[in-house]
Amino acid sequence: MTRNPIRALSMALAAVLSAALLSATLTPAFAEDVTTDPVVVVDDPNTPVDESAEETTDDATDETSQESTEDGSEASEETPKGTPLEISMMIRGNAALKVFKKLDKKSIVTARNLAPKQNKSFHKTPAYAKWYAKLHIKERYGWSKKQFGYLAKLWGKESAWKYRSLGARNYYVGIPQLNKKAIWANGFSIKQFRKHPEIQIQLGAKYIKVRYGTPKHAWKHFLRRAWY
Repeated sequence: MTRNPIRALSMALAAVLSAALLSATLTPAFAEDVTTDPVVVVDDPNTPVDESAEETTDDATDETSQESTEDGSEASEETPKGTPLEISMMIRGNAALKVFKKLDKKSIVTARNLAPKQNKSFHKTPAYAKWYAKLHIKERYGWSKKQFGYLAKLWGKESAWKYRSLGARNYYVGIPQLNKKAIWANGFSIKQFRKHPEIQIQLGAKYIKVRYGTPKHAWKHFLRRAWY
């Protein structure tokens, strides 16, 4: 069958017009839902790069991290661990032990502040007396731990290391049970002697050194005679 060319052309034009109208109607609605991708800026390879800004930023970062490290190390050094005596020896070395040789108020107060336990009444306990005596006889006379063992047994028998102890007729006083004449001869009153375990220990150790030489010989004498 022969197709009419005029009719065919008319139908084609009508189809094109309908498609154009449909496109114009739908495009605005879809455009509202479209999200554009972010714009990526590409540097021009011919543009010079400012490297000084990057170096400044890097330097600032390095300095900040270095300061943080140094601050951390300093903070750790400011808070050493250990007993007060151990910390004092870290700072002052063996000079911290000189207070155990001296017998003045300042040295006594310092020694108490270096004690392993920090409370108001610890210096009144046998534990403090033994701690102080062990350090004193080592620093003053060079006596060993073994010698301290003999001293611990000797004064344990005499007074149980109680600094307020009184012997027969109240004539023998304190941890070493020193007689009153010996206390006066060393320039101390009985009141002073009874109040300070440090004075008792130093005068008691001096008595042993002069009369027996070492705690071992004093202990042997005690075993034979029940006194020293």
